[in-house]
Amino acid sequence: MKAIKKVFMTVVLFAAIFTLVLFTGCKNDNLNKQAQTEQKNEETISNTETSKKQTKFPLDFTVDDGKGNIIDFSEYNDKLLFLNFFVTWCGPCMNEMPEFQKIYDKYNKEVGILIMNVNFDSNEKSVNEVLSWYEESGYTFPMAIDLDGSQTKDFYKYVTGYPTTFVYYKGEYKTFIPGGMNEEMMEKIINKYTE
Repeated sequence: MKAIKKVFMTVVLFAAIFTLVLFTGCKNDNLNKQAQTEQKNEETISNTETSKKQTKFPLDFTVDDGKGNIIDFSEYNDKLLFLNFFVTWCGPCMNEMPEFQKIYDKYNKEVGILIMNVNFDSNEKSVNEVLSWYEESGYTFPMAIDLDGSQTKDFYKYVTGYPTTFVYYKGEYKTFIPGGMNEEMMEKIINKYTE
């Protein structure tokens, strides 16, 4: 009887830990420490202070896609954009990729999906391995590779775990979502800003 009880408690504990990771995302201690230090001197992001938000997260930069092509973020200024920061070792990141693909397939003329691989994360795969994962998965939404964070450093103050998604509408920063999203959550955001 004790053995059954012990197995049961182990299964319950494992399920609780799995659920916690699934809904909170994957943490990165290096980014967490950097964000905590930098946020002490930063003001809190407010959803009502648009002019301040725009200066914090402007879409005025370019990033490589890992194949030598440049992605210019200003090309997304005319639509709703989900800018997602992810790593391939993160379960919740991988779980939301098919959800992004569904939204991309449904709305790709009105809604931009751009995933940003945080390749300078010490646990991340090489660029070639990330590109292989992307191609083998059959995703068609754009992916950029952030090799060193130099173009996107302002975002990392708020990326305390993976995935983290920043939402823009017509070039204007609206909000960010820490943790994984599903199709229903993305639909609500699309409806909120485009109707």
